[in-house]
Amino acid sequence: MSKYKVGDVVIAPMAYMDKKTGYYTSQPRRFVVVKVEEDAENDESENLTVSCTGQLHQSENHPGIIIKCNSKTGVEMLLEMDTFIYCDYTIKFSDKDIIRKKGYCREIDQILKIVVL
Repeated sequence: MSKYKVGDVVIAPMAYMDKKTGYYTSQPRRFVVVKVEEDAENDESENLTVSCTGQLHQSENHPGIIIKCNSKTGVEMLLEMDTFIYCDYTIKFSDKDIIRKKGYCREIDQILKIVVL
Protein backbone atom coordinates (compact mmCIF):
# COMPACT_ATOMS: atom_id res chain seq x y z
CA MET A 1 0.00 0.00 0.00
CA SER A 2 1.32 3.42 -0.95
CA LYS A 3 2.53 5.91 1.63
CA TYR A 4 0.91 8.66 -0.42
CA LYS A 5 -2.60 9.47 -1.60
CA VAL A 6 -4.14 11.49 -4.41
CA GLY A 7 -3.76 15.20 -3.65
CA ASP A 8 -0.59 14.88 -1.59
CA VAL A 9 2.16 17.35 -2.42
CA VAL A 10 5.47 15.47 -2.43
CA ILE A 11 9.13 16.32 -2.91
CA ALA A 12 11.08 14.19 -5.41
CA PRO A 13 14.29 14.65 -7.41
CA MET A 14 13.91 16.09 -10.91
CA ALA A 15 16.75 15.54 -13.39
CA TYR A 16 17.71 18.24 -15.88
CA MET A 17 20.63 19.23 -18.08
CA ASP A 18 22.76 21.93 -16.43
CA LYS A 19 23.82 24.07 -19.40
CA LYS A 20 26.68 25.64 -17.43
CA THR A 21 28.38 22.32 -16.60
CA GLY A 22 27.10 20.22 -19.50
CA TYR A 23 26.03 17.45 -17.10
CA TYR A 24 22.72 16.08 -15.98
CA THR A 25 21.93 16.90 -12.39
CA SER A 26 18.87 16.78 -10.18
CA GLN A 27 17.22 18.95 -7.61
CA PRO A 28 14.26 18.39 -5.29
CA ARG A 29 10.97 19.65 -6.74
CA ARG A 30 7.29 19.65 -5.77
CA PHE A 31 4.82 17.29 -7.40
CA VAL A 32 1.13 16.62 -6.79
CA VAL A 33 0.03 12.97 -6.69
CA VAL A 34 -2.85 12.44 -9.18
CA LYS A 35 -3.07 8.63 -9.14
CA VAL A 36 -1.64 5.74 -7.12
CA GLU A 37 -1.07 2.39 -8.82
CA GLU A 38 -0.60 -0.55 -6.45
CA ASP A 39 1.50 -3.53 -7.55
CA ALA A 40 0.55 -6.43 -5.25
CA GLU A 41 3.11 -8.72 -6.90
CA ASN A 42 6.09 -6.56 -5.97
CA ASP A 43 4.51 -4.89 -2.92
CA GLU A 44 5.42 -1.53 -4.46
CA SER A 45 3.38 1.47 -5.44
CA GLU A 46 3.77 3.83 -8.38
CA ASN A 47 2.64 7.40 -7.84
CA LEU A 48 1.59 9.33 -10.93
CA THR A 49 2.30 13.00 -10.35
CA VAL A 50 2.13 16.38 -12.05
CA SER A 51 4.93 18.86 -11.50
CA CYS A 52 4.91 22.33 -9.99
CA THR A 53 6.98 25.36 -11.02
CA GLY A 54 7.40 28.98 -10.03
CA GLN A 55 7.55 29.90 -13.73
CA LEU A 56 3.98 31.20 -14.05
CA HIS A 57 4.50 32.13 -17.73
CA GLN A 58 4.35 28.38 -18.49
CA SER A 59 0.56 28.70 -18.12
CA GLU A 60 0.56 30.37 -21.56
CA ASN A 61 1.92 27.18 -23.18
CA HIS A 62 0.58 24.34 -21.04
CA PRO A 63 -2.76 23.38 -19.49
CA GLY A 64 -2.77 23.63 -15.72
CA ILE A 65 -3.63 25.81 -12.77
CA ILE A 66 -1.94 28.63 -10.86
CA ILE A 67 -1.93 28.53 -7.08
CA LYS A 68 -1.19 31.75 -5.19
CA CYS A 69 1.18 31.09 -2.27
CA ASN A 70 -0.90 33.15 0.17
CA SER A 71 -4.19 31.43 -0.75
CA LYS A 72 -5.70 28.73 1.47
CA THR A 73 -4.49 26.08 -1.00
CA GLY A 74 -1.03 27.65 -1.20
CA VAL A 75 -0.72 27.62 2.58
CA GLU A 76 -1.77 23.94 2.75
CA MET A 77 0.77 23.13 0.02
CA LEU A 78 3.44 25.02 2.01
CA LEU A 79 4.30 27.14 -1.05
CA GLU A 80 6.91 29.88 -0.80
CA MET A 81 5.94 31.46 -4.14
CA ASP A 82 3.02 31.52 -6.57
CA THR A 83 3.11 28.21 -8.44
CA PHE A 84 1.93 26.77 -11.76
CA ILE A 85 0.90 23.10 -11.80
CA TYR A 86 1.46 21.42 -15.18
CA CYS A 87 -1.46 19.17 -16.13
CA ASP A 88 -0.42 18.02 -19.60
CA TYR A 89 1.84 15.14 -18.60
CA THR A 90 2.47 12.89 -15.63
CA ILE A 91 5.66 11.63 -14.04
CA LYS A 92 5.87 8.30 -12.17
CA PHE A 93 7.68 7.90 -8.88
CA SER A 94 7.85 4.84 -6.68
CA ASP A 95 7.38 5.39 -2.95
CA LYS A 96 11.13 4.98 -2.45
CA ASP A 97 11.91 7.71 -5.03
CA ILE A 98 9.87 10.31 -3.16
CA ILE A 99 11.82 12.19 -0.51
CA ARG A 100 8.84 13.25 1.63
CA LYS A 101 5.32 14.62 1.75
CA LYS A 102 5.09 18.42 1.82
CA GLY A 103 1.42 19.30 2.19
CA TYR A 104 -1.88 18.72 0.42
CA CYS A 105 -3.46 20.30 -2.69
CA ARG A 106 -7.14 21.02 -2.14
CA GLU A 107 -7.49 21.82 -5.88
CA ILE A 108 -6.97 18.16 -6.80
CA ASP A 109 -10.46 17.86 -8.33
CA GLN A 110 -9.70 20.76 -10.68
CA ILE A 111 -6.35 19.16 -11.62
CA LEU A 112 -8.00 15.77 -12.28
CA LYS A 113 -10.47 17.43 -14.69
CA ILE A 114 -7.55 18.66 -16.79
CA VAL A 115 -4.94 15.89 -16.57
CA VAL A 116 -5.21 12.87 -18.88
CA LEU A 117 -4.52 9.65 -16.97
